[in-house]
Amino acid sequence: MKIDFYGMIPSYLYKNCTSIFFKDVSLLSRGDLPSEKRSCLGRSCFQITSPVIAI
Repeated sequence: MKIDFYGMIPSYLYKNCTSIFFKDVSLLSRGDLPSEKRSCLGRSCFQITSPVIAI
């Protein structure tokens, strides 16, 4: 699977494309939001300030 990212290039007047290729598509279909993930470093700033998500 391939995901393309289009955007401006620094110092140029035209857009460019960067592509990311995935061998394992299951990484894309897990459905977890980054704000719902647990880290060994503790809670993120979003998790601390968001009243909706409780960990």
